[in-house]
Amino acid sequence: ENRKLFQAEPAKYVPQYGGFCAQAIVAGQKVEIDPTAFKIVDGKLYLNFSHAVNRGWAKDAPKNIEVGNTQWQRIKDIPANKL
Repeated sequence: ENRKLFQAEPAKYVPQYGGFCAQAIVAGQKVEIDPTAFKIVDGKLYLNFSHAVNRGWAKDAPKNIEVGNTQWQRIKDIPANKL
């Protein structure tokens, strides 16, 4: 059943910020994630470096998403090792 849901709307399940840590994006960095440290906000998947980072990020998710979206536009095309 999950596979059918994914196949029907794959874009719905794509992680935000290219799959990088959402909290790191807020800080203008690209950092790898723990795939089990995530939060879904308004139907969008946000991944984080760790469960502790995820909990902190989630405390003010709306503001972090707003800042993250702005930062992502600035850094999305820059390789992680160049930030």
